[in-house]
Amino acid sequence: MVNIPTAPSEAYDNYFVQPLAPIGGSLVGSFFVGLIPLILVLILLGVLRMPAHYASFLSLVVWYVPRCQHAYGTPFFSYTVILPSFSILIAIFGWHMPAQQAFSAIANGIVFANWPIMWIVVNAMWIYNIAVRSGIFKLFRRWMLTNTPADKRVFLILIAYSFSAVLEGVAGFGTPGAICSALLVSLGYKPLDALTFTLLFDTIPVAFGALGIPITTLGSLTDIDPMKISAMLGRQLPLFSLFLPTYAMVLYAGPRAGFLECWPLTLVAGLSFSVIQGIFANLVGPELPDLLSGLVSMLTIIVFVRFWKPPFREEYRAMMVADPDATPAGTAAAAATTDNEQATTTTPPKKTLLDRAQFWKKTEANDIVVTTISRTEQAPKRSLLSSLQFWRKPAQDDTSSTAQSNINMPNDHDDMRDPNRDMDEEMGVEVPSKPVSTAVVKPTLYETMLAWSPWILIVILVIIWTFADISQYGEQSVQFPHLHDRVWLTLYSKPYDAIWDFQPLATGTAILIAGLLFDVIVLINGSSPWIIWYALIDTVKQLFFADLTVSLIMAFAYLYNYSGIVYTVGLTLSQVGRAFPFLSAWIGWIGCFLTGSDTSANSLFGNLQVVAAREIGLSKILMAATNTAGAVTAKLISPQTLSTGVSTIGMRGKEGVVLRRTIIHSILFVCLVGALTCFEQYVIPGIIPPGDDDI
Repeated sequence: MVNIPTAPSEAYDNYFVQPLAPIGGSLVGSFFVGLIPLILVLILLGVLRMPAHYASFLSLVVWYVPRCQHAYGTPFFSYTVILPSFSILIAIFGWHMPAQQAFSAIANGIVFANWPIMWIVVNAMWIYNIAVRSGIFKLFRRWMLTNTPADKRVFLILIAYSFSAVLEGVAGFGTPGAICSALLVSLGYKPLDALTFTLLFDTIPVAFGALGIPITTLGSLTDIDPMKISAMLGRQLPLFSLFLPTYAMVLYAGPRAGFLECWPLTLVAGLSFSVIQGIFANLVGPELPDLLSGLVSMLTIIVFVRFWKPPFREEYRAMMVADPDATPAGTAAAAATTDNEQATTTTPPKKTLLDRAQFWKKTEANDIVVTTISRTEQAPKRSLLSSLQFWRKPAQDDTSSTAQSNINMPNDHDDMRDPNRDMDEEMGVEVPSKPVSTAVVKPTLYETMLAWSPWILIVILVIIWTFADISQYGEQSVQFPHLHDRVWLTLYSKPYDAIWDFQPLATGTAILIAGLLFDVIVLINGSSPWIIWYALIDTVKQLFFADLTVSLIMAFAYLYNYSGIVYTVGLTLSQVGRAFPFLSAWIGWIGCFLTGSDTSANSLFGNLQVVAAREIGLSKILMAATNTAGAVTAKLISPQTLSTGVSTIGMRGKEGVVLRRTIIHSILFVCLVGALTCFEQYVIPGIIPPGDDDI
């Protein structure tokens, strides 16, 4: 029998007192009514495949008549239906929350979503787009490829494991899956393999993605210090990071070519990544574990393969078939991108006089062979002077391919067809064709410094911001009217505050300053000032629907918390008792599967986990962290993630093919997270950071 705390009445006339069993006095009945908005999200996202911003909008707006379009621009489904706003109506009429306070809670969520969450994401994505537009991202890719042996097994770890963590740490929102899978396809990987392993690797880093946004969000909703959540995750996830490269390599190349021949590589990669991840998550905070662990792992791998290389196997020779300077267009951050939208053409940095004079320079021995996929690729516009110089021999890298290359060109070599290619085409998977090769030129020292400049600037400024605690300067605490200390938390017997801490010098401002310094470097290098403006336009287009989705999800979560619905649901779930730590991972898994976002999963279920943990007597810090750890294991099967991935490598409509290859790994990972949580809670509770009694 559940002991339901009684709600006071007379002494608290100025408060909205959260009822715990408002539906007929039944906790179970109230539990199922409270689940209606979550079930609605499940149906809209998981069954009807509605875009996330529509689904979250329908959970808030009173009446809405949608006409949904497929992300590709063609009609996906059209229907007319009147849907009540379940969240607002249930909060007002079911939990008796005053309408004024309900809309104040919604406003609180929207404001927090835009500052500090999207403030970080916008500036990080802006830096990335400047790097792409200016050609500096292309230099970084060239540096990475020309300093590594042409072995697909090495590139699998370098790109899908280490580099995807760098992109996840800076941008998140589907960017790593889109870019890294396209890079692997350009190296000759089959599209299905490229996407599967990119998704497999882009799981653990998601917890610290976009400079720690999922953890910052979770801390705000649960009143737990984000540093404590980060430290707890730093004692869970590094174990998975250590063994993930070996696990994936065995899946890709088998026990002999993958494990016996490559275990030194996977051990070095996993060890360097997990150690840095654990140290920075525990000692610095959630902002840098992804970015630094990815960069350190990349450098460690590149240095290591100078002294050790896996035995040569012809079937794993890397052969570039494109030059895809991928942009986040088509990612989750740009869900509105359609087929007829053309990717941005990057402009390579201007060559110095010395570079142009060295036309005779011999290609390095370890340069990777490149094959272009299309003879009709669009070259960048040439000036009038260069057009008149028709006798001038073009420089080796004067041409620049588009961000998303056309990879379904007809193959002119039908007499040399690959059986693996035939198999892919029978499945409807578009694969690259095979034409003529050129060589990737190794970047000069100056180009290498340019290539690394954006990442180094971000790391330096975020470290300074963190250790100097600069974000606290100028902080203003804003109390939301009609909400702050006007809601009584019946379960905790205390008032519920509603304070938005406005920090003009938040972490996002550090990223903005890094972007401005990067702008100076780009301009000194000879790029047009218009690149900065176009990169900003790209960012707005890419993040418009992402911002809308995050705002509505946060509004949904804040309303869920302040109305008391989440406390009713959490109190009911606490009845599972000692099995809850294992269930905790699955709750996060469900949240990310539905929304495609760790941030959204934490918004929906983070406080629910804390409520249940408090009632059972478990660690609230551990359960909050487990919600995030469980959520990341669903990233590789989320419909939104799959749609993003297949749209960038010519596999549109083949989400089911990818899902069949990834779901077993997702289930295995979430079970391991649940088992580890039980072990930490009941066997080694000393590993949990102190501070549960203060929550």
